[in-house]
Amino acid sequence: MNKRKVRAFALGILFSVSLIGTYYYYFQIGNESISKAKQTLEDKGFIVLSQSEYTKLQKQLHRKSEAEQNQETAKNVKKSIHTENDNIQASDSDAEENNVISYELKITSGMNTEQIATILSNVRIIEDAEDFEEYLSENGYSTRIQLGTFHLTNKMDYSQIAKILTKS
Repeated sequence: MNKRKVRAFALGILFSVSLIGTYYYYFQIGNESISKAKQTLEDKGFIVLSQSEYTKLQKQLHRKSEAEQNQETAKNVKKSIHTENDNIQASDSDAEENNVISYELKITSGMNTEQIATILSNVRIIEDAEDFEEYLSENGYSTRIQLGTFHLTNKMDYSQIAKILTKS
């Protein structure tokens, strides 16, 4: 092969690639195949969503499941408060004699400091739920509360209760 033949061959390849590239760029075959694919999927009963629509639906589903979980936790807290109030009424005669209220607090997954403070206030372990919740937050105990069952009395101050709840 001589120089001329190699140059002609290279020029032919360059010309062919240019023609194919121009055709692909101007006629955009890819868009037709995407619309055909969407139509085929829809004909077979599938639902086609864009990425933004999908993420929006995922967020809505996540919010809904969180709301249901919060409602379930609130129901459980209300049930435990009701049960605790029954227990308190049964032990009121004993508490009146000694003026010491003893209570076993069961902290479950999902309970927050507001729920814990409300329970302790309802069973008269603490006087003010908001004040106790504020104490926990200001002193860094609100993020360290542990799961479990804790024995508390109304003679304990906030720091003693917080140390027991955080197991520190």
